[in-house]
Amino acid sequence: MALMDGVLAELRAGTAKTDANGALLIEVLSTLQRLSGEIAKLQEPRVEETHMSIEQAAARYGIGKTGLFEILKMPEAPKGLKIGQRRVLPIADFDAFMVGQFSETTRARA
Repeated sequence: MALMDGVLAELRAGTAKTDANGALLIEVLSTLQRLSGEIAKLQEPRVEETHMSIEQAAARYGIGKTGLFEILKMPEAPKGLKIGQRRVLPIADFDAFMVGQFSETTRARA
């Protein structure tokens, strides 16, 4: 990527040795640079892979949405993200929290 950036900068500045195809090379390198940025974005995890909706969480833990909202009021509960009107919860953090809550409840009953 750095090499491509350097060559592209030289071509744009006119300091690189080019032939009649120099303009085409600039266009090709510019396109490659743009596409490499888009590919990097695609490789980042999407919210849908790392977070779950309120409905998904309720189904996952076998509780109703009202019960889930009561859990979310707890100060130690992981906070979610609000995307527009939609609220999503981090899957890994919420799973760990629920396992901790379940084990504490089980120990309290014993």
